[in-house]
Amino acid sequence: MATPRPITFLSDYGYEDEFAGVCRAVISQIAPGAPLIDLTHGVARQDVRQGAVALANASASTRTASSSPRSSNNAKFHGSLIPAPLSLRCTNSRD
Repeated sequence: MATPRPITFLSDYGYEDEFAGVCRAVISQIAPGAPLIDLTHGVARQDVRQGAVALANASASTRTASSSPRSSNNAKFHGSLIPAPLSLRCTNSRD
């Protein structure tokens, strides 16, 4: 069986409530065993540009880290720890 690819979670949900944690729980049920990386939940509400910059910065950083011989834990993901973007929309009934 293949090793599950990591899932990177970036959102504008903030850290004030349980919503990001609930999303993590749902993701873990959908993809059990897949490493789940919380990139940030501090993006300003609906600020797509800020989210894109955070993702681009993290992607560039992990590519550099994973090519280092000292980063043996990262090397198993073959390149970047940030997988190809996939957008999931969790709805918040409070919106």
